[in-house]
Amino acid sequence: MVDNYIISIPKVSVIVPVYKTEQFLDKCINCLINSTLKEIEIILVDDGSPDNSPKICDYYATKDSRIKVIHQQNGGLSNARNVGINAAQGEYICFIDSDDFVSPDMFDKMYNLSETHNLDIASCGYSKVDLNGNIISLNPHPYSDLILSKPEINKMLESAHKTQVIWYVWRNMYKKRIILENNIFFNEELKFAEDSIFNLYSFAYAKRIGVLEDLLYFYRDAPNSLTSRKGKTYLEENLIRQYCEKKEYYKMFQIENLIKSDLKPYIVEHQLPMLLSNAMFLDDKISKFERIRGILKLEMIRDSLKDYDMANIRKLPRGIQLTIILSKLELLFLLSLLFKKK
Repeated sequence: MVDNYIISIPKVSVIVPVYKTEQFLDKCINCLINSTLKEIEIILVDDGSPDNSPKICDYYATKDSRIKVIHQQNGGLSNARNVGINAAQGEYICFIDSDDFVSPDMFDKMYNLSETHNLDIASCGYSKVDLNGNIISLNPHPYSDLILSKPEINKMLESAHKTQVIWYVWRNMYKKRIILENNIFFNEELKFAEDSIFNLYSFAYAKRIGVLEDLLYFYRDAPNSLTSRKGKTYLEENLIRQYCEKKEYYKMFQIENLIKSDLKPYIVEHQLPMLLSNAMFLDDKISKFERIRGILKLEMIRDSLKDYDMANIRKLPRGIQLTIILSKLELLFLLSLLFKKK
């Protein structure tokens, strides 16, 4: 184990929010300690975890001087990441989820790419793994092996939702100056998909972005994670707030045309099915019909369905096609059958 590294200014600050991940935390921390880039600081933000995670964090801090542990009351993922940003001393910032792990040379490769090409953001692909770390799928970055200038970044943002390039902060390395100078922080009111808004602003302010073809991050697909959990009571409210914030983003950068061309198709093809499926698992006094009717009446859903180009439907999976058609026709009974709780 690395011990007593003396680093005046770390090259990279690695921010790891920690909450109820004692099963995977050793692997996560060890992969960071064993990084081939040694000039890093590892910021473990214990977000009031009730399991043994805080003790594990403190143990590793006694073994490696590059590890900084912050204990706090539970404030959520976005808050923990923001706390990490404010504590970071490095030139660059990376975010790692505490149940995931990375390739030993991830930070080395991304830092060298950033320094060589004067990047504001470096990115890579990732592998999805199961609970035992076995690879489920390989996910290359949609812009692999490219250096993007400002005009090319603007072009990339035209299809940010379609390509899903704004998903996940953990596959990126950000120049800290870009984050702090432009006051880019995570919205602490969001409990779901908070990465996308952070990335929209980060990419918009970046002048140069580089992408490695390597799959350097290993994302653990945990069935009980916030992302995978069914019946999320906060989902609708969070997606509405996210929609409003994204409209503000497009207005701020005077690219409101992208609301119709990129954001609204994404809402119809991804978030509408998500909301309908989630509604079937909500145990409350509202009937499923009323729940579906309420979803279809949401401004973000109503307007997106109205503007949706049905010519795009042919390339979609059959279930998504049916969802869109039935939603446009407001056939509540058939929608309830299509999304019947299984």
